[in-house]
Amino acid sequence: MKEAGKSSAQPEANEIREDDLVQIEEIQIDTSLPPEQRMRDYLKKVKNPYAFRCGQITVRLCFDPDGKGLGDLLRDYFIKKQADGSFME
Repeated sequence: MKEAGKSSAQPEANEIREDDLVQIEEIQIDTSLPPEQRMRDYLKKVKNPYAFRCGQITVRLCFDPDGKGLGDLLRDYFIKKQADGSFME
């Protein structure tokens, strides 16, 4: 049963196997793609945007249930980075 205010898109911590998490450092971003396609490509590669590994560190994200969704936050981030010319190449 889902608790009130919890997003069903975010897996519970006990549902995540650390061996299954993607090393974020190994993800390659194709900067020739438009921002929206870059975001889709990243999400496909990271598999679980709420939990991944960065070296020996396990990263788990959660968001305010009343706030923006991850897709909106990522889109806004990439659009801002494109606008200020600070995309890593």
